[in-house]
Amino acid sequence: MQHHPTPQFTQNKPKLPFYERLAACLIVSFTVALIVMNFYLDEGKLPDVESPVHNTNQSLIQITIEGAVKNPGLYQVEKGTLVQDALQLAQPKEEANLKQIKLDSKVVRRRTIKVPSKK
Repeated sequence: MQHHPTPQFTQNKPKLPFYERLAACLIVSFTVALIVMNFYLDEGKLPDVESPVHNTNQSLIQITIEGAVKNPGLYQVEKGTLVQDALQLAQPKEEANLKQIKLDSKVVRRRTIKVPSKK
């Protein structure tokens, strides 16, 4: 029976110093962590697309109608609404002097429409 010599481990110094191996391991670990995080954070997300159905509130503006009207108060109307159409919501009284109001102009945000009386 032949006897094989037991291999002896010799202490070979690493080719890279310890701090360089540590830096390389940290860089690789950091890169892998970024890739994994990016994959899991983006998984299942759809690109953000603005839908016109969801933006209907952006086309509404608030106006206040007061004076010679039956229902004074705060109203929400669509952007571009004519003053005459907005006044119909507040129902002008018989004594309302609509000749002093520019009925064909468009309402603007946070505007107060004061309906004067003929009296």
